[in-house]
Amino acid sequence: MFCFINSFFARGYALSETELFCNIWQILDSIFTACIIWCKALFTVERYVLVFYPYYLRSQRQKLIFHYIPIILIGLYLNLFYIFVNVLLPCDRKLKFNQHLCGDQCVDHTSGLSTFNRLFNILFPVFIVILGSLILLRRISRKRREMQRNLRRWSRNRKMIVQLLGIAIIYTIVWLPVSIVSLITMLHSSVESAESIANHFYYVTYLCELTVPVVSLFFWPEIMQKLHRRLRPSAVVFVTTGQYPTY
Repeated sequence: MFCFINSFFARGYALSETELFCNIWQILDSIFTACIIWCKALFTVERYVLVFYPYYLRSQRQKLIFHYIPIILIGLYLNLFYIFVNVLLPCDRKLKFNQHLCGDQCVDHTSGLSTFNRLFNILFPVFIVILGSLILLRRISRKRREMQRNLRRWSRNRKMIVQLLGIAIIYTIVWLPVSIVSLITMLHSSVESAESIANHFYYVTYLCELTVPVVSLFFWPEIMQKLHRRLRPSAVVFVTTGQYPTY
């Protein structure tokens, strides 16, 4: 999918000026965006469970029910939804190959589905990430002393909390303005300036997916230590031979 986007930004028009290509591009972009946001929302809830109710995710059966099945169901639902609204849903649209995603999607021409798509598929999981992170941090601040009695568990939970805080900050900076503008455009469809701002904000959301992995690595000490050891030059000289070791 990223090759489609990079090609468009470099050339100024779609990689292939056909309806089939535009449908594939729109479906992949919608599915990947929604899946990533929903996975972040599910992982936010899981971190809360792991910190305060870890016994719910101990057995393989519990992991299957509370971890794998929700991810599979959300992924299946999003795939079916966007295939339906982009391929099977009849609509009258004009493709614009010089615009991102070839212009409007079919779901944008159906007011009910468009509102549902923005609220449930995009904005709802974004608010789960932001609000869930704030609730987790508030409860931890209230029970910090009690949790610190178990030093081993506190050390493990602290790493998850710090990593979640970094992700929540990124989502708040990037997605909160987008969410507010999207809500304004849904409530007041006559505000053309808000719609133009929302279209420009859409490009900013790509920065979120590019920076979240970096933030996750930065706030995970073990991974940073391993990377530092691997990247550190091995300039050890053998005293007996005076030569550098060969690997």
